[in-house]
Amino acid sequence: MFPRRSLSAVVLVALALSVYGGAVTKIARYAYTTSDNFTVIPYAVDPTTGHLRFTAAQSLAGPPCTGYASVIAPSQKFFYFVSSCGQIPAAAIGANGVLTPISGSPFTVGTSLYQMIMTPSGKFAYATDITNYPQVTIIPVAVNTKSGALTQLSGSVSYSGATQIPIMVMDTAGKFLYVLDYNGGVYVYTINAVSGALAAVVGSPFSTGSGAT
Repeated sequence: MFPRRSLSAVVLVALALSVYGGAVTKIARYAYTTSDNFTVIPYAVDPTTGHLRFTAAQSLAGPPCTGYASVIAPSQKFFYFVSSCGQIPAAAIGANGVLTPISGSPFTVGTSLYQMIMTPSGKFAYATDITNYPQVTIIPVAVNTKSGALTQLSGSVSYSGATQIPIMVMDTAGKFLYVLDYNGGVYVYTINAVSGALAAVVGSPFSTGSGAT
């Protein structure tokens, strides 16, 4: 039902926007491609030409399931790998781009995850859990900005999705979370800056037409 990814997510250090399958940045020092067996291929980025120079493959200690989306913290200090069994391997990003697993990794969030997005402050993250698909559950997560550790919070929100996995995006101020569902609906939530709690915006979901992308 869900596509497997082989070296699919290109992640550049210095998070600007989280997208389906990875992260895109404004300033790049290192790039990472990932495979669904938790192998990470790092590259050094030439700041002048944009050329990528392969360094050395790394393997994060992942659970016995499939790795999906990868995320870089806005601080550029931490790398996260979302998995299909609710485990999130996490690593610190060294000055040379090398990934070092952090204490407590992998972290348990939900049961079957597919995507995760972080607020610009780096204090909160939101993961989509597709255990009961087509019901989609969005789980709020607290992020320790010093250690990178993740803690699942209460207050998950759910909705009934279509036959395609939804895509999450966030505004640059970190005030609103948008979830685009393939059935043409956009679910919009406000983000509590103190607690990280989500609350549906009045009128949500908003119709965009069937098959919106």
